[in-house]
Amino acid sequence: YTIPGKSYNNNLEKFVNEAREKGAIPILATPIRRRKFDENGNLLDTHGKYPDAMRDVAKKLNVPLVDLQKMTKPLIENYGVEGSKKLFRWVKPGKYPAYPNGAKDNTHFSPLGATEISKLFAEGIKKLDLDLKNYLLEKSTTQSNTNK
Repeated sequence: YTIPGKSYNNNLEKFVNEAREKGAIPILATPIRRRKFDENGNLLDTHGKYPDAMRDVAKKLNVPLVDLQKMTKPLIENYGVEGSKKLFRWVKPGKYPAYPNGAKDNTHFSPLGATEISKLFAEGIKKLDLDLKNYLLEKSTTQSNTNK
């Protein structure tokens, strides 16, 4: 357990500095939203001060930041309270041997959710105009349509 603004920031700074010492180019990403809605259907923040701490470290050390907390909010909201279950590991009982009783996991993603999040991360890399963008593949229209 680490404390945002204190040990969490210190650890992040250590990781960034050690990565740079080894010649790596660090990129930070804020936590992804969890699927948690209030009684009125509003998506709630579940990460407290951790995303802001990540932003602070990125700014302090001049590290590129992909703000997945902000980017995943509209994605999950657009799917809605019920539809967003498709993005997460919601499994009906008996569908998979690993989940004989089913699963209602609002943190970990389904294949669809993981794909959507990876698209957002790639979008963030492009917006930051990092050299890494040159290694991203563009998906053809045919491939995109067959995966829906």
